[in-house]
Amino acid sequence: MRTRIADVMRMRVAALALAIGSYLGVCPAAAAADLRVMCPSALRTPIVESARAFARAGGHRIEFVFAGVAAVHKRIATGERADVAIGTAQGADALVRLGRGVEGSLVPLVRSALALALPLHEIAPEVRDAASLAETLRRAQSLVVPDVNLGVPGGAQTAELLERLGLAEELRARTRYLADAREIAKRVAAGTADIGIGAMSGLVGSAGVAVLGPLTEPRTEGIAYAAVIVRTAANADLARAFIAHLRSPQSQALFRKAGYLPVDRAP
Repeated sequence: MRTRIADVMRMRVAALALAIGSYLGVCPAAAAADLRVMCPSALRTPIVESARAFARAGGHRIEFVFAGVAAVHKRIATGERADVAIGTAQGADALVRLGRGVEGSLVPLVRSALALALPLHEIAPEVRDAASLAETLRRAQSLVVPDVNLGVPGGAQTAELLERLGLAEELRARTRYLADAREIAKRVAAGTADIGIGAMSGLVGSAGVAVLGPLTEPRTEGIAYAAVIVRTAANADLARAFIAHLRSPQSQALFRKAGYLPVDRAP
């Protein structure tokens, strides 16, 4: 699916164009250039919100192509045109090694986080650390989690969390493994499960549940996302400016609101 953010600002004087062009790190002549970004669908909401601010500031038109993580990597690797590719950190690094990404342009963006889905009208437990999280999960009579064997988002991270807590075997009989991450919140809201565990980005905004997260202890790897300039980018400077914008405090706040955590700048 494609989303186009139209140019929203008309420059009235050359001085204003120069000021905005300098701020974005591009020359005024390129201020209206199109930017084509390929991005995982999971990041759609915060990425589009961030891009709106970038477009308003510089009068740029940004075209998005959203797809699954694997599809983004495959399409860029096989030659589809784009200026910026966003994917997993491993996938972005692979694009650089394949010669499809510009060496030295890879920038880490965010990583996925886990959260609990709890009944909306119950008193939320106090989860301060790994021990209190383990106790909360032990008290639950029924749990719903994403199925790692089906590749459901958050499944591998949830499995790692339960292993690190030493609860994987203890809770297995009380756990339902779901093929659709969206069902986690629905089951808890309907009262057919006491607690759900899943990717925070998939739980935020769900009706009928309270979301407790991010779960930071014990630490789990999750999915790290990164951006890279595509070798055939029509405007590498504009692509670089957009990626820098995604690392700005304003953009990172949008990612946090959507359920993602910041990552270190170094890959």
